[in-house]
Amino acid sequence: MKKTIGLLSLSALMLSGLQAQEELNTWTIGLHAGHLYDLPFSGLDSKALGADDLEGLKGDNTEFDLGYGLYVEKQFTPMWGVQAGFTMGDMTGANETEFYEASITNLDLAVTYNFTNLLLDRDETKFSLFGKIGGSAMMYESERFFISDEDINSEGNVKVDENALVLNAGFGIRYNVSSRVRLELTSMYNHVTEDGLDGYKYDGASSDQYLYTSFGVGITLGKNAKSMHNTPKFSKNYFWAAESTKENLKPDSAYIAQSVEEAIANVKKINSDQSDKIKELEARLAAHNNLIEDLKKRKNDVADINIAKTVYFRTASTILSPEDQIVLAEVAAYLNANKKLNVTLTGYADKYGSETFNGELRANRANAVKDYLVNSFGIKGDRISTDTSMNMVQGDDSQHLNRKVEIVVAQ
Repeated sequence: MKKTIGLLSLSALMLSGLQAQEELNTWTIGLHAGHLYDLPFSGLDSKALGADDLEGLKGDNTEFDLGYGLYVEKQFTPMWGVQAGFTMGDMTGANETEFYEASITNLDLAVTYNFTNLLLDRDETKFSLFGKIGGSAMMYESERFFISDEDINSEGNVKVDENALVLNAGFGIRYNVSSRVRLELTSMYNHVTEDGLDGYKYDGASSDQYLYTSFGVGITLGKNAKSMHNTPKFSKNYFWAAESTKENLKPDSAYIAQSVEEAIANVKKINSDQSDKIKELEARLAAHNNLIEDLKKRKNDVADINIAKTVYFRTASTILSPEDQIVLAEVAAYLNANKKLNVTLTGYADKYGSETFNGELRANRANAVKDYLVNSFGIKGDRISTDTSMNMVQGDDSQHLNRKVEIVVAQ
C-alpha cells in the first residue's frame, strides 16, 4: 500500500510540470493492465531441481496473473518519445513438484518508436505500429512451496525479497480514437538480471524472464487541436509546418537577382554580337549595290572590256569564302550589265595528292564557281564555260597560289 501511494505521488509530481508544445500536443498519461506470464527458462535452475523450470499457467497452483500500471509520455518527434511510469502485479508459476507466488513493483523507463509515423504520408494516422525498449528497477517478494505440503504456510518454505534490474523490449499496436485518446495493445519481453523471481536463488544462475501483455488507454494533454503521436513526420502539420522547413523553402532573393542579372548580360552580349554581324552584312550589301550602280552607269562601255579575276580555295576544298563571293558578285555585275559577255572558268590544284584526285578537284572548283554564278545571280549556264589546267607555280611555299579558279570575262 505504501508503495502504491508513493508511486502515485511520483506520477502526480511528474504531471505537474507538463507543458504543451506550441503547435502539437506532446504529453500523454496512460493506464494499462494485462497478463504477467512467467516464461520457462532452461539452465542451471532446471538441472538443480531435476525438473522443468517453473512457469505460468501450469496447474492448479497458478493463476491468470494480472498486472497494472501508469505511465507518462513525452513525445519529442512523431517517431520517438520517452515513457516513465510503474507496473505492479502478482505472479505465479509451477512445475511438477513446486510452485511460487510473487508480487512485483517496477519503476519503468523506456524509449518508444512509432514506425507508422515514419513511413506514412498523411495528415493523421488511425492505426500505428510502435516499438519500446528500456529498463525497470524491480522490487519483488517471492515465496516457493512444495506441492506435496499440506500446509503451504510451512516454515520450510523459501522466501526471497530482492531488488533487480529488468531489461525489456517489445512491440505494440495503437488505435487513435481521436487526436487525444488512444487505445494500445502491447507485449513486452522482460529479462530479470537476478535469479530469484521464482522464489529461490541458485548458485551460478543469473536471470529469470517473463512476458507482460497489456491493454491500455492513453489521454494526450494540451490545448492544441492535434497531437504529435498520431502525426506522421512528413505531414503538413509537422514537417511542412516546421519553421526550419519554411526557412529552407524561402526563395534566395540574392541568388535569383544574380541569376537574372547574368541572364540579362548574356542576352545583351548575344544581341551586341548579332548587331555587329548585321552591320557587317549591311556594309557588304551596300558595297555590292554601289558596284552595281556604278556598272549600270558604265554599261555602254563594258562591251570592249575584258575582266580577269581569281578566287582561291583552301586545301582540297571547293567551298567559296566570303571574300571570293564578293569577287564573283563583281563578275556577275559585269555579266548582267552586258548580255553579250561570256565567262571562262579554269580550275587549278596544288601538287599534293594523286593526279586522279587533283583532276576531279580542278573540275569541281570550276563547277562550284559556275553554280554560284547561276544560282546566286541568275547568269545563264550557256554563257559560262569551264576548263582545267595542270599548270602550277613551283615551290612548297607557293602551293597556296595553285588552289584557285581563274575567271576571264570576254566577248
